[in-house]
Amino acid sequence: MTNSIPPGWALTSLDRVASINPRGFSKEPGDSDFLSFVPMSAVSAGTGDIDTSQRRYWRDVKRGYVRFEEGDVLFAKITPCMENGKVAIARNLAGGRGAGSTEFHVVRPTRELLSAFLFYFLLQERVRMDARLHMTGAVGQLRVPSKWLSRLSIPVPPIVEQHRIVTAIEEHLSRLDAAVAAFKRVRRLLQPYRMSLRNDLVKVSWKRLMIFPMDGVSRRFLLLQNALTMVARPGHRAVEMSPYCAWAISRTANSS
Repeated sequence: MTNSIPPGWALTSLDRVASINPRGFSKEPGDSDFLSFVPMSAVSAGTGDIDTSQRRYWRDVKRGYVRFEEGDVLFAKITPCMENGKVAIARNLAGGRGAGSTEFHVVRPTRELLSAFLFYFLLQERVRMDARLHMTGAVGQLRVPSKWLSRLSIPVPPIVEQHRIVTAIEEHLSRLDAAVAAFKRVRRLLQPYRMSLRNDLVKVSWKRLMIFPMDGVSRRFLLLQNALTMVARPGHRAVEMSPYCAWAISRTANSS
């Protein structure tokens, strides 16, 4: 397997280049010191976004929570959070320290491993699917054991190459984010034209209904078409269409 990685890279277990669930901080806080508090809900699935705005006194979270520092990587251990990709780098922590849900594994990289490189590695679907196969516990409470993380094989390139890989990934993601934002902007700009066209279609349809005689089936179809035109827009659910469609069908049925 070592032949499948580029020259200068090393294939090793994660526990050789990172500490798994370290017990303490580099510098122990005082009881009255503020820390960032990160519940599971503060980490977004699949994006790496993390909300570290909550604050707690150290005396209130020194027991019953995991501890982490700036640059540590949080990896959700419990189903379905792990499968959904709840992985994040602990950043912008109050005093550089944090506490959070015990359903996180904390991975603290050594100098040989960039936090961002480790984050993107753990976020891969194939890594999470392998973690899924090694979960233990009762159904509905399955968790990834720390032993799996410790033994996880990770290819480690030189630091310079790690920086290059992370930069390339983030450039691609930035372009993707820009494309999504542009698409949303275009949809927003087109909305007034869409509404105008919808109203014109409704007016034309009603004029045709008034001018040209129709049998019951044709009238039912036209009214139903109008009903769908008036409600068929992004975000509408089928249940929201039902009352108007039901009215249109009953109206045409009675008039046929």
